[in-house]
Amino acid sequence: MIKLLKLISSNPIYLVTSYIVSLLLATFVFNVFENKSIIYSIYWACITSLTIGYGDFSPSTTIGKLFTI
Repeated sequence: MIKLLKLISSNPIYLVTSYIVSLLLATFVFNVFENKSIIYSIYWACITSLTIGYGDFSPSTTIGKLFTI
């Protein structure tokens, strides 16, 4: 696991790819569990991943809240 983290952090292509994959995964999970549109799910994933957290859009189901944590 440590080797994987070192590889990702040392190579910008891996770093950007892992960020995009995590955004897509978060978007999909939020979309499925919260029954929100794909646009709102992408918005939520980006705002959450950048730790901006406007608070205007947050999970309402227990599974969604657990995923966010």
